[in-house]
Amino acid sequence: MTMKATLASAYATYGKLSEKQVLAVRKCIADRIVRKAEWKSKQAALDATRQHIGVVGEKVTLALSCVHVVEINGSYGTNFINICEDADKNIVIYKGYAIGFPSKGETATIKATIKDHGVRNGVKQTVIQRPKLV
Repeated sequence: MTMKATLASAYATYGKLSEKQVLAVRKCIADRIVRKAEWKSKQAALDATRQHIGVVGEKVTLALSCVHVVEINGSYGTNFINICEDADKNIVIYKGYAIGFPSKGETATIKATIKDHGVRNGVKQTVIQRPKLV
């Protein structure tokens, strides 16, 4: 019965990798660097198109897709930071706890007040408050 050779077992057995294994590892590292550079350029192009939504203090109706949720446990209970996107990929942030607010991966239409326009890591984002499902 033969075992499939792995880099870890080769290193554990022989104390080094073969020349072909070293070349394979170097190729993987080079490919990863290229993929990261492509991702960064795509992300930078997307971030450049993102805009603030509405006017501060104005009520708006938005169709949002929740991209990420950060849970914060504090002295007064659990709060959430919901990072969402609209159809144009503009970033919308809601900090708090609203019943029925979409969870990660869900989409919903909400009515909310624009609280603030901000920039984080060079990306424009709109902060909302008092969201209600429509």
